[in-house]
Amino acid sequence: MDHHITQPNKKNDLGHSKYSWTRFLYAIQSLIAYMTIVLSVVIYSGYIFDIEYLYRPIAGGAATHELTIFTVVLIALSILLGKVAKKSLPSLILAYLAGLIALLRLVEIIFNLEIISPLTPFSSVVKAAINQGLSHEMCNGLIKVK
Repeated sequence: MDHHITQPNKKNDLGHSKYSWTRFLYAIQSLIAYMTIVLSVVIYSGYIFDIEYLYRPIAGGAATHELTIFTVVLIALSILLGKVAKKSLPSLILAYLAGLIALLRLVEIIFNLEIISPLTPFSSVVKAAINQGLSHEMCNGLIKVK
């Protein structure tokens, strides 16, 4: 029988618990989720109040897509519901919804379709920026949004 599984507090040769990083990350996941939501609200307010440097931090560089912001918030809320509220079903629903949005966006890009992007409130801002030659690149330029 493997003692690493049955005794998770067993110390390794350096005197540290083998799972200390895992426990540390588990302990701060709520904090990271809250910080992610706050940062997402700040970025999204750039679209609402027409403050471009909030969603495009480098002048002429790539901007944060609205669906990316929404998907990140869904994942953060999923984490908070799962850990803080101990609600696993709503947490799973939000996580699957985030995955579905990402999948639909990927299908849009690959097949040059408009499935979910027209539903975003500021899609006109994104299209205007693209028409001006500014980018909304994803994956460091490997996939370009047209």
